Amino acid sequence: MDRCSLVSVSATAAARQPPLPIWATIKDAYRHLWHHRWRYAAQLLVASLVAWALMLLADLASDLFRLHAGPGFANYGRYIAGRIATILGLILGGGTMFLSCGRAILFHRTPLIMDVLRVQRFGRFWSVLFTYWFLAHLGPTIASEVVVQQRGWGLSWLIGYVGYAGYWALTVPIATVLAMSMPVAAFEAERSPFRRGWIRSRRNFLRLAAVALLASVPTVAFEVLVSHALGVLLELFDIRVQSQLTVSIVDWLYRLLASLMSFIIILVLLATTLSAYARLSPKAEHVARVFD
Repeated sequence: MDRCSLVSVSATAAARQPPLPIWATIKDAYRHLWHHRWRYAAQLLVASLVAWALMLLADLASDLFRLHAGPGFANYGRYIAGRIATILGLILGGGTMFLSCGRAILFHRTPLIMDVLRVQRFGRFWSVLFTYWFLAHLGPTIASEVVVQQRGWGLSWLIGYVGYAGYWALTVPIATVLAMSMPVAAFEAERSPFRRGWIRSRRNFLRLAAVALLASVPTVAFEVLVSHALGVLLELFDIRVQSQLTVSIVDWLYRLLASLMSFIIILVLLATTLSAYARLSPKAEHVARVFD
């Protein structure tokens, strides 16, 4: 297939970038997403189903291992396997959507629904993405999980929201520093994407953080409202007294919806990152490279 790449430029040229317009960048991202709304909606559904299938496989695998590992595995093994499957699904789905959205924004290629199933090599993109996730999300996730687990120690129910806020407080600065490295790794012939990404974005660090925060406010607020509404519905219908089959069905539907909400936030953030990258990257000659 054809892959377009941007020629890298010198650090001096990259450092002479004007201030990033915050609202114009957010507007660019949302305009693009709205223009291709049905295609991205289908991508979100496909990616959520793949992540849901990975979680199902993890549950089946943990049940099989539990037969040989004893009852202690039931307490932690299922949780760990489920978290690994969730993370893998989000990384793979988010990565393929990033490449699809990037080619659409930068090279005016129509995003295809099945792009989310094509895990293709794009320079150093995948290694950079895994590193980005490890640094920007794994640490904050562990920290927030530790805080949330304090609920069991008799602390206030507000602890959950404190953990959620803490996650974003840690993630946004780290992600802002590393964000530009992903499009650099995917669309430029650059051997040091983290260094080049930092050079490209360092003069607009606060503006990039503001873009990410402001652009994600509607989707994060929607996720919180949906989660709260589902919790109220579960209590209203008292799912716990229903049959085990009903409980399992509701649990899997909830997981599917949770994956969908996560991918919606990811899509908005990657679209704003790519829109910012398009504004901060110099107008360079496009080079076509062909990969089979």
